[in-house]
Amino acid sequence: MDVAHTVFHIGVILTLSGPINEGQLKALRSEAAEIWQPYGVEVTWLDDRATDCSWVAPVDSLLRVVADPPEPLEPMSSGPLHPPLGSVRFLNGRPGDTIHLRYTPLAHLVLNATVGSWPVRALPPQLQDHIVGQALGRVVAHELGHVLLGSAHDHGLMRESFTPLDLVGGTHDQLRLSKSAQRRLGELRPDGVSPLR
Repeated sequence: MDVAHTVFHIGVILTLSGPINEGQLKALRSEAAEIWQPYGVEVTWLDDRATDCSWVAPVDSLLRVVADPPEPLEPMSSGPLHPPLGSVRFLNGRPGDTIHLRYTPLAHLVLNATVGSWPVRALPPQLQDHIVGQALGRVVAHELGHVLLGSAHDHGLMRESFTPLDLVGGTHDQLRLSKSAQRRLGELRPDGVSPLR
């Protein structure tokens, strides 16, 4: 897939002083940016804990990502759907500017998944952090889709829920934008160029 030229510049302020560690944060940033890059969306990560005020390129939208406080685990449903792992609140049909991550159920789901035949929980801590961070990045990418597209669920990246395999799989090929979502994104682009390949 050819890389689209950048049209949307999204600034994301990370307010993640809770349970997310640096290894997870690094994987989160990389995964979310990589998922959106082919569609001409450039994500600039801003850390509200940073002490320097470095210049940042202008952005089209500024969002905040927050991890909800650790919470008691709810029993996992026996069906294919799991508790929501992230959310963006809509008001009068317009998405808010804050992405909420539910770290506790997401980490629980990931750590109880398997990669190949290996339980994630049995992997070295650094690799566990990478896999949890990757899953967080995929959830952030999904929620960013709600903000960019202002739309409900679809297929691919915008599916209603992610399975453990969607979260821990080695590639994110199953998390591409559907053709209809790509058309919608193309309609929103100021240059009128469709991102369809």
